[in-house]
Amino acid sequence: MWRAVGERGSKGNIAKLERVHAGPAPAFSKELDAWLVLAEDGRRLRLAADAAGKQLWPTQAEAAHTRAEAAHTRAEAAHTRAEAAHTRAEAAHTRAEAERARANAAAAEVERLRKLLADRG
Repeated sequence: MWRAVGERGSKGNIAKLERVHAGPAPAFSKELDAWLVLAEDGRRLRLAADAAGKQLWPTQAEAAHTRAEAAHTRAEAAHTRAEAAHTRAEAAHTRAEAERARANAAAAEVERLRKLLADRG
């Protein structure tokens, strides 16, 4: 692994390269504060938080996938909350209809009893 050192030239060219690592072992990058490790059977160079490469930094695709999964989970949770609210509203409506039916039955009974008293009186 090489690192550019010194000033860049007038055309932006690197003035000098310095070897900072050689070999298959992981290398730590001070600039990135991360480990450079081989992944996928040595086919890819990845950044990791640890030298063993167990805590890989996500690629852009992995990060996008994680965000999409999180958005899907939030949407499912919102749907579940909406269904629960709908169920509660239906239950409240059913209770209100039952209460209205009881009130109508009570009013009808009162009216029946008034007529009965009026007929006796």
